[in-house]
Amino acid sequence: MKKIVILFILLSGFSLLSAQTKKVDLDSFSCTIKYRGLPERPLNPVVANYFCLFKCSDGIQNEIGTTRVMDAMEIEGLEKVYNPADADIYYQIDMSDLHIISERTLERKSEHKDKDGSVVVDYYYWVEMEYSLNAVGSIIKPNDNATNGGDILFREDLLGVEGNLGTTENTKVYRSNEFRNSKEADNFWRRNKNITIHKIVVDYAALAITNANSRISKQFGFPAIKIDFNLIITNENKHLENEDFRTATQTLKATLERMTLYQGLRLEWVSREVEYFISVVDRYKEPKQKADIHLRHAALHNLFAIYYFLDDVENAAKYASLLMENGYQTSKANADLQLITAMDNDFRRTGIKTRHFLIYDFYTMEGHGNNSRYDPRGTIGTYLNNGYYDGYGQGRHDGYRVRYLKNHGGYIPSDNRYNRNHHFCDGNCNHDHGYNGVYDEHGGHDGHSIDIHGDVKHSDSTNKIQTGNK
Repeated sequence: MKKIVILFILLSGFSLLSAQTKKVDLDSFSCTIKYRGLPERPLNPVVANYFCLFKCSDGIQNEIGTTRVMDAMEIEGLEKVYNPADADIYYQIDMSDLHIISERTLERKSEHKDKDGSVVVDYYYWVEMEYSLNAVGSIIKPNDNATNGGDILFREDLLGVEGNLGTTENTKVYRSNEFRNSKEADNFWRRNKNITIHKIVVDYAALAITNANSRISKQFGFPAIKIDFNLIITNENKHLENEDFRTATQTLKATLERMTLYQGLRLEWVSREVEYFISVVDRYKEPKQKADIHLRHAALHNLFAIYYFLDDVENAAKYASLLMENGYQTSKANADLQLITAMDNDFRRTGIKTRHFLIYDFYTMEGHGNNSRYDPRGTIGTYLNNGYYDGYGQGRHDGYRVRYLKNHGGYIPSDNRYNRNHHFCDGNCNHDHGYNGVYDEHGGHDGHSIDIHGDVKHSDSTNKIQTGNK
């Protein structure tokens, strides 16, 4: 009898183990990622700022106001300056007058039968105005001759059909509501023509600015990008690997979501997850076992994600290729390969090897070296994996960014500061002219930062920022 019970227990355990290894369900696990887009038409040398120009007739200016338009013009990632002499490039919009081609009252008739079967004809009237209105966006590299002179780097129609300013090629039609007689239509137009033209001009100016901002930011700027990216997580409670895999993926998600436009991912932040996912690939090797295939698929995709967001083209491509070789959901592997190809193309086109930075990381006022990741002017000193050398030869700063303050500023290393008068102070100092202090979330600092108003922010041992005055 004891032998029978022992045999039953062994068989039950074997069955449970078999169930644990034959099935692993996978789910998408979304995380929100922030990074900077790189320009489709990078300039060499890199530019950091721009001055806005809006050119139009007095009539258009009276309708919408030049200042209002220029305030809305923006190249993402670059700084807007208000003195043309300080500008690296000019961002210009030219807008033509609204030219009326024709105005007419039109008629249509509609026939229907009444309850007696008789045909009833109804007439409807409306006003149509055919007009042209054009706007062109330009990027100009200024020269020394005049404020509005320089080399045109980019010029594009902003409102649809390409046409020269002032021509009728880019025509549009306004149509009023319908009225039951022509007199009502004519009276409406007499009362509302000027209001309608004003609204058209304002609406199209807004459209022109929106189109110009979008196109020019993609061409020359560093737009902020926010995406939802899917990691892969296991969802099979019966499998022995499920709990560890879910924990590693959840930790990875939290770490990825800490990235900002200025602070990218670091390998030391995710070293445990890298080690774990590699171990999953190594431990579950059966080529035809579905559970093993699924686990390898999830681990390889998550490894791809880590190196993709580390901006590591070589290793990201390696894991995307291994994902393809694994043979499960090859469309996912194809999508990963397309992502890494696009990123590699961006890096090759621009010479910039990261998607998390301040523009002034690649642009300063004086030349002190030529070994940076992107340094056409030889201006920012040497970039190391562990940190920056600042442009004034102040030395390396413990792996954290040195930010340049263009407006009469200096450098703000993460472990010491200069205020706008270039006075040195340590990390505990509080300057009224301090810039937003930036501290790594994993520590390595004295626990203080400084905001733009001079308030000090204290952090506890877990590096959770708590605001308060010094």
